[in-house]
Amino acid sequence: MIADRVTDAGFTLTELCATVAILTVLGSVAAPSMSSLLESHQADAALRAVEASLRLTRSHAIQRNAIVTICPLANDQECGRQWELGYHIFVDSNDNHALDEPETLIAEHRPQDLPGTIHWRAFRNRRYLQFTPQGFTRYQNGNFTFCHHSDPTQHRQLVLNRTGRIRYAQDHDGDGYRENSQGDPIDCS
Repeated sequence: MIADRVTDAGFTLTELCATVAILTVLGSVAAPSMSSLLESHQADAALRAVEASLRLTRSHAIQRNAIVTICPLANDQECGRQWELGYHIFVDSNDNHALDEPETLIAEHRPQDLPGTIHWRAFRNRRYLQFTPQGFTRYQNGNFTFCHHSDPTQHRQLVLNRTGRIRYAQDHDGDGYRENSQGDPIDCS
């Protein structure tokens, strides 16, 4: 008569400890790259929100046949300089670059916890950006630059020309840094 064999199904303590050790090492290697991926996504999302707001501003200028302004919030009416704190879009019927009582607020955007700052640099160095009823900027070609607090590979740039066309700075030479219009790495100093 053949004896029935009983086999134990399971892992030994040594096998279990080895598996946990391997998973710990893999997790510690993956964590920094996940952090970098998250910051990259936040940087991209910040400029995509600016792009959407620019398109909304331009669209309303054309639809309303009016000058529409987008500018960073300083207080409820005045334009400031810190785009990363938020910005509002409004019909600027008296062309004073401030949201006055009879004027219409179209939209307001307040980003959450950005790991950097957003700067608008343009011809004529204005704190605001305006679109005409024809959909053009008011001679304000320039760029929005997202400057990461600590990682220059996370810098981003959105370039806007006078006709309202938008493009993004790319890393053309493969060094991990996006280049500006002159081919130099985006500088946030």
